[in-house]
Amino acid sequence: MNIQESYARVECNGEGNILLRIMIILAMVLITGTVQAQDKEITLISDPELEYSGLWSYVLPRFKLKTGIKVHVVYGAADLAGDVLLLQEGSTPVMLRSDGLRFNATLNAPSKYAKSFMEWLTSEVGQRTISAFRYEGEQAFFPSVVDDAAEDAALLDGDVLMGEEISIKKCGRCHVISDRNKYGGIESTPSFGALRTLADWQEKFRIFWTLNPHPSFTQIEGVTEPFDPEYPPHIFPIFLTVKEVNDIETYMQLMEPKDLGPPLEGE
Repeated sequence: MNIQESYARVECNGEGNILLRIMIILAMVLITGTVQAQDKEITLISDPELEYSGLWSYVLPRFKLKTGIKVHVVYGAADLAGDVLLLQEGSTPVMLRSDGLRFNATLNAPSKYAKSFMEWLTSEVGQRTISAFRYEGEQAFFPSVVDDAAEDAALLDGDVLMGEEISIKKCGRCHVISDRNKYGGIESTPSFGALRTLADWQEKFRIFWTLNPHPSFTQIEGVTEPFDPEYPPHIFPIFLTVKEVNDIETYMQLMEPKDLGPPLEGE
């Protein structure tokens, strides 16, 4: 006989007192709550590349705090059974590791909890949470692009003219940007035209503020942590907004790569 039947029998037979009825109701509530809590769980199949990063120990408690959904992490490949897959291949880009490795998510189950996790991962809050994670004091992961087509469209949404102005004003003290400052910059620092010859220039640009020497004097509004007061910038700092970064990238995308001549040939 289950608890509901017991309660019905007490009601019908008039056998129970108030205390007994309260005890039965409490038991029903506890059991219902336990079942619901157990149901609010999903399994995440995570790329083994993330196993020792500590990312999920930082991210998942914050997701659970907001939603009450517990996420079990299993490190493996796409052939494992899981509600959400987060691997190097997948349908929805989620994040970019500081070394340029991309991770994408795939919804593998129709449950509303799995959908909630996917939506949260790609939301502004989720992306900020991922960006806020630090590994050995450094930002380790960055928001990823949606796809190649969307990436190109987003870049073209930037202001090319503003991109050039911002580049000269905020990057020109180290880099030659164009003929407008062709006698500027630092001799040992590559020009923008030379950087455009690199096959992975966009990958490097999207995390440039993490690549030396930029972290010591560059701040991106809403992305980077404030400078440590005990270790202030050794030169006048550079402050950029996300829009300004996008404008610079748009300008660079439309720039003609510099002709560096034929590659050197060995003997």
